[in-house]
Amino acid sequence: MEYAKDIILDLKQGQALHGNDYKKRSKTEKILRKILEHKMMTTIISLTIGFIVCDIMLISSFVNILKMI
Repeated sequence: MEYAKDIILDLKQGQALHGNDYKKRSKTEKILRKILEHKMMTTIISLTIGFIVCDIMLISSFVNILKMI
């Protein structure tokens, strides 16, 4: 008779989880991990938001100058 070693894999989205990945993660840890994995996209999004904020400040300043005239 043959004996087989049974390996139980916890599959999530088609990939086997390793020992330290098995434990539950908090939402903030998941978000932080995604940010660290996608540095280029995070940089582009943060720069875009920064430029939008600067643009709003400059436009509101310009409108205030026009109101004074």
